[in-house]
Amino acid sequence: MRNKGLKNGFTLIEILISLGIFALLLGIIVNGFMSTKKIENIKQGALELVTNIQKAQNLALTGISHNNAVPVGGYGVHLNNLASQYNIFADFYSSDANCNASQLDGKSDEKYNCAKEDYAIINLPAGVSICKIGSGASSAPSLDLAFKAPEYRPYINGLLGGTTQIILKMNDANVCRKVTVQDIAGRASEQVIKCTDAGCP
Repeated sequence: MRNKGLKNGFTLIEILISLGIFALLLGIIVNGFMSTKKIENIKQGALELVTNIQKAQNLALTGISHNNAVPVGGYGVHLNNLASQYNIFADFYSSDANCNASQLDGKSDEKYNCAKEDYAIINLPAGVSICKIGSGASSAPSLDLAFKAPEYRPYINGLLGGTTQIILKMNDANVCRKVTVQDIAGRASEQVIKCTDAGCP
């Protein structure tokens, strides 16, 4: 004999508990996805920076022309601290020329001087910025990393040779990557680093 008072189904409390558990699991999954996306963004930014440093070196060593002339000072990468973009530049001018002299005057300083030297402007991935420039305790305000044939070694702010570092940081997370440019052959590499070890807040 059937009991007419019992019905099949879920109570309101059972449905609410199930929805609460589902919402909690969904939140955990979305948070994990967002963390993974941030890690991938900063890794992509660091790898692109390494690639663009190597591109500037290759452009300089092969003597590729820009705007129908080969830049006397080669090619380089210009970075500003706390910025979310950087430039690849063709070094046509010296600092005393204020970019007004003829680009064929034969002078250069292996530094970025003005927008007339822009070869390309590169935006870092969303949320990524330059946190620190240089390997010392304090950060430099900017970095000009240039290459000039036939030299493989980098010019750092106009001076030949040396090793330098650029730290990239995900702005709303404690995730950093270090790009190092070595003195020998201007080799660039990237690696994960703790933001606290890099001096990035």
